Amino acid sequence: MPCATEKGFIANKEVFLLRNLSRGKGIGFFDRRGFYPDFILWVKDDSSQRIVFIEPHGMLHAKAYEHDDKARLHESLPGLAKAMEARTGLKNVVLDSFIVSATRYEDLRSSYENGRWDQKKFAEAHILFPTRSKDYDYIAIIMGQGTTWTDS
Repeated sequence: MPCATEKGFIANKEVFLLRNLSRGKGIGFFDRRGFYPDFILWVKDDSSQRIVFIEPHGMLHAKAYEHDDKARLHESLPGLAKAMEARTGLKNVVLDSFIVSATRYEDLRSSYENGRWDQKKFAEAHILFPTRSKDYDYIAIIMGQGTTWTDS
């Protein structure tokens, strides 16, 4: 049932948060290593569907972004959506992914390009921090609603 009584980014949308199954049963990526994001967020309205793979993940010991397949999954999903559209005829399906870092921003920042990544740069790389304020709302970003930015 649509969220008709809600305001904001889920108004009049059907929202499903699913726990992804593990290897062999769930939706996975990277055949060599197998990456099964923990959650799948599915948001539907009359004209589109947004399917977002979400991985809560401690990032302190993660590889640099350019070598981290999990963090970079979002880069390949638009192509997968286009292939899916060609194969199935389904239009207006957006695929996306995010890492929600269990490592605090202040702790992770120093690991990325010697502290040059601010929250905006992390968000552009689809690495989010589980905080919500008027200036940064990770849920709004996941839902495709963006956020405002202050200096970090």
